[in-house]
Amino acid sequence: MTQLAPATGTTVFRKHETRLPIQPVETSEAWQGLRVDLLEILQTSLDVQTLLQRFLQHVQPIYGLEGCRLQTRDNQHWLAGEDGLFALEIHLEVDRELIGTLVLSRDHRFGREERTQLKALAQTLRFPLFNALEYQRVRKAMFTDELTGLNNRHAFELSLQQAMERARRQQQPLGMMVLDLDHFKAINDQWGHAEGDEVLRQLARAMEAATRDADLLFRFGGDEFVILLPDTDTQGLEKVAQRLQQTVAEYSQAQGTPFTISMGLASWQTSMNGANLFRQADAALYRAKEKGRNTYSF
Repeated sequence: MTQLAPATGTTVFRKHETRLPIQPVETSEAWQGLRVDLLEILQTSLDVQTLLQRFLQHVQPIYGLEGCRLQTRDNQHWLAGEDGLFALEIHLEVDRELIGTLVLSRDHRFGREERTQLKALAQTLRFPLFNALEYQRVRKAMFTDELTGLNNRHAFELSLQQAMERARRQQQPLGMMVLDLDHFKAINDQWGHAEGDEVLRQLARAMEAATRDADLLFRFGGDEFVILLPDTDTQGLEKVAQRLQQTVAEYSQAQGTPFTISMGLASWQTSMNGANLFRQADAALYRAKEKGRNTYSF
């Protein structure tokens, strides 16, 4: 993928230039028709990627674009199509506040009239993108634990049903791990609640480091966490528990505030519903604590 350098207007890259027979929109009627069509199709989605794809598909035949990239002010990125050799950078604002930078690219230079037209057409994305980003922010807040950045309990309840349905459909195993911090109250009492919060954050980072991208991590509440592990059998669950225990030890040492965890492991059976699976893992957690903590149990 070709890297796009920051620029205002046209950016030139070291690669052979190609020319395509692209003509700017020449009549005001055609221009207004194109703009109206864009405004209409961009009002039908609250998904950023979909908006970029629809914009690119609608404008591409006229201007020969290769790709359409968006970078928001909080450094989120989306790309529709592919990066081209020449880039046109357009700042999108709503009420004088930058919502993102749109980069349109292709493999031949942009003419002056094309730049003018594309900058104007890009403004049709302002409010649809603003609404989509706000929807994304609200949705993320609904399903994200503010302290740790992991998924929250509400997200767990929705994800568990989806994970079981997928496991049933694909006839694959599904593992669950319920874990909590050992003697967390003592950590708060001795080190203070601010340090206790930091321990929770460090545990979340340890969980991320010890699991796969496909695994789903949740803060269930307080110091209790849950991990859903698709396509993971009993043997795989045990390996993850051992890896997580080692990772927690490393993070604990780096943190300076010693902490350990206990884990309860359970494997989903087709006869189980979500509540059954969770109860089995939760009961295993209590068995781990009865064994002396800082360990795991099935």
